[in-house]
Amino acid sequence: MTVIALVVINNFLFGLACLWIARKIWLFRRKVAVIAERILSVEQTVHRVLYPAPNAIAKAQRSTSRLRERYVQLGIQYERVQQIVSILSLVQLFMRYGRVLRPVGRSPNTASKR
Repeated sequence: MTVIALVVINNFLFGLACLWIARKIWLFRRKVAVIAERILSVEQTVHRVLYPAPNAIAKAQRSTSRLRERYVQLGIQYERVQQIVSILSLVQLFMRYGRVLRPVGRSPNTASKR
């Protein structure tokens, strides 16, 4: 009878240990499921945010390229305007000094008749 009692107690303890391990495995699976749902949610959010990124990047590159071309054109126009302003400044300077260098008492019309 003692052998049977030992076997029953052994089986009972073994059953409790298996039940404890099964509960731990069940809790672990629940945690893994929650983590998997969170990872899936993050992946969907990242996909939703980054999916249009290639098109947006291509559009931005085209815009940047056009902006660079426009910048070059404006640089050329700026250089032309600088040249024109320089020429006008020289003309103005020559006109100003031309008046100073004319002889006093003579009018421009009489100086050209001689």
